[in-house]
Amino acid sequence: MRASTQRVIVLGLLLLCGASVRGEVYKCTDAAGAVQFTDHPCTGVSTYIGRKAAPSEEQDPDEHLQKTRRLLDAMQQEREQAEREKAQQKAAAEKRQHECASARDYLRNVTQASTLYRLDEQGNRVILSDEERNRATDDAHARVTKWCN
Repeated sequence: MRASTQRVIVLGLLLLCGASVRGEVYKCTDAAGAVQFTDHPCTGVSTYIGRKAAPSEEQDPDEHLQKTRRLLDAMQQEREQAEREKAQQKAAAEKRQHECASARDYLRNVTQASTLYRLDEQGNRVILSDEERNRATDDAHARVTKWCN
């Protein structure tokens, strides 16, 4: 799950659970020593922890609106950043697939060709020696390893 989605879920849960946070809190310990926190005293050993103060309602409506807009803008920026990263990853994966296919084609051509050649300065074909052919084959294997693994 993405971090931005998790933040939205947590924010929603906090808003829904706001009323219960304002209640009294008790720490209860049962006979086995397990600890639980509840909003009412329990039958085992319970300790009153306290009461959380309700959030201040004195905030200016315009200030609240600005804060909400900043939060929404930040969430939108996170979504856009995640979409950009996903698009970059997709483009990189497509490039890798293309390069892998090209590398495999090159390897197939090098290994299956009866003779290999290169062009000299005048554009004439020069047949590769066994050593040059082995280097070309090694280069083809290296390309496949680089792009396909």
